[in-house]
Amino acid sequence: MYGLAETYRNIGDLPKAKKFCLRAKDILIKIESKLDLAKVLVQEALIARQMQVLGYDDNFEMAIALFTELSAPRLIQKVHGLMASL
Repeated sequence: MYGLAETYRNIGDLPKAKKFCLRAKDILIKIESKLDLAKVLVQEALIARQMQVLGYDDNFEMAIALFTELSAPRLIQKVHGLMASL
């Protein structure tokens, strides 16, 4: 579902992107998949920014915390870059 969320975001169908992102997030929380959850949190923040919804910057921070826990410095850098560019 994460892939569908990203695809819909890329083609500009933000409501569908958000829907799939939230579904993926719920599943990943249940199965405790930290890496995929961090990626979904970033995607959710990007969707929210495109929809001009405030309050999702915390998702970037939560993703960074998960990537830090997983020792993924390149992904941390990528998130910092996304935060700075938007």
